[in-house]
Amino acid sequence: MQVHESALKRGLDADEVIRMWKEGTEETMIDDDEPPRYMRLAFDSAGRPWELGALSFGNGARYLVIHAMPARRSVVAKMQRRLK
Repeated sequence: MQVHESALKRGLDADEVIRMWKEGTEETMIDDDEPPRYMRLAFDSAGRPWELGALSFGNGARYLVIHAMPARRSVVAKMQRRLK
């Protein structure tokens, strides 16, 4: 797993992004191009929701996290609908 510098723009460090990706609660494919893109909803150490985006390589064997930001309401709502 790798973290691109673009995922660190909002003050997270790479270790926190990796932890959040691994512990993410919900995942959805947002683009099935090659490589496919996935989004996960995860929580930081303070319990705040974040949306993380990553490219998947080798059929999910390796991820490059390219996006991390506080979760938008629309993303949280979309993930909640998937849980029902």
